Amino acid sequence: MREAVVLQGFEEARHANLLRLMVRRYGLATEERPLEELGLDLYRAFADFGYGECIDSFLGFGVFKIARQSKFLPEALFEIFDRLMLEETRHIVFFINWMAWQETARGRGARIWRALVSARYYGRAIGRLIGTIRRGQKENDGKDFSATQASVFLEGFTFRRFVEECYAENARRMADFNTDLLRPRFLPSLAGAALSGLRLLPIRAASAARS
Repeated sequence: MREAVVLQGFEEARHANLLRLMVRRYGLATEERPLEELGLDLYRAFADFGYGECIDSFLGFGVFKIARQSKFLPEALFEIFDRLMLEETRHIVFFINWMAWQETARGRGARIWRALVSARYYGRAIGRLIGTIRRGQKENDGKDFSATQASVFLEGFTFRRFVEECYAENARRMADFNTDLLRPRFLPSLAGAALSGLRLLPIRAASAARS
C-alpha cells in the first residue's frame, strides 16, 4: 500500500513538472499557486484530493477527447497527455479501492455507509469546483467558458455532446481494469441519468406538438 501511494505521488509530481515545462517552453501567462496546507488530518486531506480527482478526471476525459478530435494541439502532444490520462485513471481507481479498504477497516464496510461517506466528500469536492469556476468567471469578466470558448475545441459543441463524451470515455478507460476492482460511480451514474433525460426531450416535444 505504501509503495502504491509513493508511486502515485511520484506520478503526480511528474505531471506538475510537465506542466511547468510547457508553461516555460511556450511562454504561457500564468502564476504557480502555493501548495495548500494539509493540516493535521491527513486522511481527510487525501480523501478530499481523491474525490476531487474523480470529478476532474471524469470531466477531463470528455475535454481531452473533444480537443483531440478538433486537433487543437499537435498529435505528438496528445500522445504525451494520453499517458497522463492513463495514469490519472489508474489513480482514481486506486483511490476508490483505498477508500473502501479504509472504511472497512473502520467497521464501515457496508455499501450504505461507504455511499454516505462518498456523498459527503463528493459534496465537498463539488463545492470546491464551484468556487474555482466562480473565481475563473471573475477573472474572465464573468464570461462563462462553455458559452464563449467551446468553439475553440469543436464546432457545434453542446452540453449534451460534452456529457456524452465524458460518459463514453470514462466507460472505455475503466474497461481496462480488472472487474474485481471498484470504480468511481457517482458522476458516471449522474451523467447516465442526465443523458437518459436528454434523450427523452425530443420525444416529449414531439408528443406535445401532436397534442
